[in-house]
Amino acid sequence: MKKPVLFLIFNRPDTTKQVFEAIREYRPKQLFIAADGARNEKELKLCNETRDIVKNIDWDCKVETLFREENLGCRNAVSSAIDWFFENVENGIILEDDCLPNQSFFRFCEDMLDKYKSNEQIMHITGTNKQLDKTIGDGDYYFSKMVHVWGWATWKRAWLKNNKVINHIDKNCIKDTFHDKKNIKYWIKILKLVKQNYINSWAYIWVYYIWLNNGLAIIPNKNLIENIGYDEDATHTKKIDKKMLINQEKQKNKKINFNEIKHPKLIERAYKADLFEQNFYKASLVEKILLRIPFIRKKI
Repeated sequence: MKKPVLFLIFNRPDTTKQVFEAIREYRPKQLFIAADGARNEKELKLCNETRDIVKNIDWDCKVETLFREENLGCRNAVSSAIDWFFENVENGIILEDDCLPNQSFFRFCEDMLDKYKSNEQIMHITGTNKQLDKTIGDGDYYFSKMVHVWGWATWKRAWLKNNKVINHIDKNCIKDTFHDKKNIKYWIKILKLVKQNYINSWAYIWVYYIWLNNGLAIIPNKNLIENIGYDEDATHTKKIDKKMLINQEKQKNKKINFNEIKHPKLIERAYKADLFEQNFYKASLVEKILLRIPFIRKKI
């Protein structure tokens, strides 16, 4: 059964059109479209142009829209849109305007959402794989503490565990997730920056609550998402991530054979895969600057 889709858009008609075409090919029965409001008059034209693209629904589909007139910012706009989504559905797929899925991604999410709907430990399903074309474990997917939001899916029961704010950082939770001192130190600092609103991110908060609840993410052994948003108009991907682009190119157009899908024998974290993947987690330019500002560094 096809799953509901939440499509998060803003001011990028070029990438929005490509992702919308992939959604159109999937033809979900329910499509939720959320858009943050423009920050200024110059941006208003792009926002309106982007919203016009997603009005071209030419298949049998129930469409719901949440088009903001004011700008809420990345954290509040996205988290409130996901709240709205799960006020209406029990599970579903979430795509941002620069995360281009192949059609295997949708089927993968369908199967995983149904198979693990009652397993409280499984909280997140992603289409993004960063293993540079290496196969992990004995199945077509594996379980991880690495939580990617470039094309993902989850359940209402999992999202309700996300408080949308960080009031207290449980350092033991971070130590249980990462065993390398540098990674532990890095993540505690990042979460403090998020807590103090120096980083306007909804995703870090979601990741933290998955860790706090001892949750696991499902990662396919083939990358099913291409990030097409690396440019100066992006919010978080202004600088090209060469390693990620190499990974995407190595795994481009990979598909899963759903007639013979192999499920892992055990539900357990793939520690070695997570250790390898932690190399991708490096401070962005903004984060590096924030961590060097004396009064901020003193506070964290």
